[in-house]
This record gives sequence, structure tokens and C-alpha cells, in this order.
Amino acid sequence: MTRPGFPALVGIAVVAVAGCSASPVPAPPAATASGVVSSVPIPPPEIRGPEVTVEGDATWLTGRPGCISLVAVSGQRFQLSGSVASDNEHRARTGEQPRAQRVRVTGYVPERGASVCHLGPTFVAEQVTAVNS
Repeated sequence: MTRPGFPALVGIAVVAVAGCSASPVPAPPAATASGVVSSVPIPPPEIRGPEVTVEGDATWLTGRPGCISLVAVSGQRFQLSGSVASDNEHRARTGEQPRAQRVRVTGYVPERGASVCHLGPTFVAEQVTAVNS
């Protein structure tokens, strides 16, 4: 003999277990013919995002050393990090390149940690290319 409501209880348990599974890595959005994505997918905090190339305006010198800003053409805001970003910041500081410029950046959103710059999610730059506007 089955208790009343037992099938409903089993259904709730199945839904609860399914909801606790690990979040999938977000797929990168469709890229344009040049390989540039329109927006950067933001992964769950414990997962590294996919490698993508995005275009936007980088500000190498923001008034705080190490706080490099990227505003993607989609309007998304990021803090650029990584040795490539730091190298560009150094070149801007020494006058070898503009303080701000339009760029294409290939990189990824890492697993989340604290940011002292409060510019938005971190985007680890692996390659930076200036774009002539």
C-alpha cells in the first residue's frame, strides 16, 4: 500500500537533487567573422569561463596602479589582469602607448576572487591588440 502524497514527495526529491548538480560552464557566445564575441559570458563563481576575444576600450592608467579598465562594446565592464595587461599599463605609464585605447583582448573570466579595484569582474588578458578606429 502506498501512502498518499508519496509520488509527489519523490518528484520533489528528484527536482531537488537535479538542482544541486554542478553548474555547467557557459558556452561562449557566437563570434563574428573576425572571431570577436559580442559579449563575454560570466560563469558561476567556482568555474573559469571560456576563452573569448572581445573588443572594447581599455584604460591602462586609471589612477590606481594595477586597476586596468576594459569597457566592452556591449557595455560590459571588466578589470583587466594578467602579465599582458600589466605590460600595457607599464608602456602607457612610460609614454610608449596611449593611456586609453580601443583594443581586442583574448582571455577569460577566472574563478571569482575579491577585487580591490571594483571595476567589474576580472578578465585575464592573454593577448591584446590595438584596434585602429
